[in-house]
Formats: sequence, C-alpha cells, structure tokens
Amino acid sequence: MLLLLLTDSKYASRLHVKNIMCLSSNVLLMYLMTQQKQRFTNLLKIIQPLCPLEWTLRMNIAIIWICCLPFTYAFMVVMANIYSSDDFMFKFLCYGTVIENKALKYLIAYYKCFTYYTLHPSLTNVVVLMYCISSLICSKCLQKFSSDIQKCPPMEFSTKVQTVFLKKRYFIITVLEEVQAVFSKASIVICIGNFMSVFSNLGEVLLYSHKTGVLTAVEVLFISTSTLVSLLSIFYCAGRIPLEMNTFSRVIQKQFEKRTLLGVIEENTSVERLLLQEKTFMLSGCEMIHFTRSGIFTILGAILTYGLLVLSVDLQKDH
Repeated sequence: MLLLLLTDSKYASRLHVKNIMCLSSNVLLMYLMTQQKQRFTNLLKIIQPLCPLEWTLRMNIAIIWICCLPFTYAFMVVMANIYSSDDFMFKFLCYGTVIENKALKYLIAYYKCFTYYTLHPSLTNVVVLMYCISSLICSKCLQKFSSDIQKCPPMEFSTKVQTVFLKKRYFIITVLEEVQAVFSKASIVICIGNFMSVFSNLGEVLLYSHKTGVLTAVEVLFISTSTLVSLLSIFYCAGRIPLEMNTFSRVIQKQFEKRTLLGVIEENTSVERLLLQEKTFMLSGCEMIHFTRSGIFTILGAILTYGLLVLSVDLQKDH
C-alpha cells in the first residue's frame, strides 16, 4: 500500500485519507477505552465467573494469534519488497533517503510495518475480542436459562420459580447494559475504521493487483481479512443477544400456555406480565448501528456496492 503512494500519485490522496482515518480511529479508540478503564475492569470482574471453563483455551489462543500477527505481517511485507524489482517501499519508509546498509534498511522497514499493524488492526482486534466474549457469555447464559425453563415441568413452574428466572434475566440485562456503556462509542469507531480499511483494500485489489501482486496479496491476507473478520464478528456475536432473548420469551410463553391448558390459576400475574412484556435488548453503537445477524449481509453488500461504484467512476474518468 505504501508503495502505491509513490507509483501512482493520482490515487495517493485517497490512500492517504484512508491511512489517516484508520490510524486516527485507533487513537480515538485508545482514548475511549482509557476513559472507560474503571467500568471495563468492573465488567471483567462480573463476567469472569460466568465464562465457561472450556472457553479459556480458545481465548488464550485468540490473544496469542493477535499478538503474533504484527511480527508476521512486518516480515512478509519486508520479504515481499526484497524480492520485488522496485525499491520504492524502502525509500518511502526511509523518507526518500537511500540507505546502503541493507540490514539497517530492512530493520527500519520491519519496525515501521510492525508499528503500523500493531496500531491497526491489532489494537482494534483486542477490543473486538473483549466485546465479542462479553456478548457470547451473556448469550450463553440466556441460552442456559431457556434450556432450564424447558426442562421445568409446567406444574412446577410456580410463581417462586418464575421470580428466580426473572431475577436471572434482570441480572443478564444489567450486564448487557454495562457492556453497552463500555463499548457503545468504541464499537462505532471500530466499525467506521474497519469499513474504511476493507473498502480501501478492495479498491487496491481492483486497481493495483496487476502492478504489485505480491504486496497487494499481503495487504489483503493480513489487513483486509483481519479487519473484515473483526467487523463481522461484532455483528455475529452481538447479534446473538436478541435471538437468545426472543428464544427465552418464547419458552416462557409456552410454559404459561401449558399451565393454562392444565387449568393452573396464577397467584401473581404481575410476575407473568414482567416475564412476557420484557423488550428485546439489542447492543448498538451509539444507537446509530444496531448489531444484528442480518447486518452481516448489509455490511458485505455496502462494501461491494460502494467499491464497485467508486471503481466505475474512476474507470470512466480514465476513459
């Protein structure tokens, strides 16, 4: 990508804007998460006992994988430019200065590529991982509650049992509200930054892959894939919350219907109303982007649509 800034000045300004927006979004993300440091720490203390033990190994592998990616990316970029016929990449990273010492030149390039990938998208991926884990833990608890209600015989689903499940759901909603408070602003910043990154890399593939195939392949493999997976993971994991809450409500309603058919008279209808009339909770980014499973196709469609639209405009100008 940095090579393209020198080889094609026509589109350099767009790539500069993309880099500035991606890096600025990560700086803003660091600031937002720093502001929420205390609430985030309290949130981790709340969800830690709820986390299934079998998830610990998966989370550790995910964190190790995220930490290893900057080293691999920097190595691949340097190797791709070593075997490239052009030397513009190293000139750009060295501010146009020609460095005869190859070891020093490669070290500077490696350090700058490592720093860039650490800021974007590794930092974003760590926050997304925490957000997804929090959402999955809450959805897993709701799924367990629904399963427990299904196993409960209708005759034993008394007001006392109903109150227990009402308290459990209230606790999960309280946790979700805390998740929303911590990640609401951060999530929309992540979505904007990742969307711009994927959108820009799509343009690079369509416009420059025939010129710098190896470098473009590295960009797509490490940056586009990472940011796209990160972006879609938010919608996929957070989108489980409304699905599980709807399932919980349907299971509750079936239990009341079974009790009604058996002729059971409720002693306290207020508990029943609270269980049935609860609104579905949905995580969002500042109430501007609501994270649902259907949003995955919306994001993919938007990237392809606007990508092809911009490409067609550029091709018409060239023609």
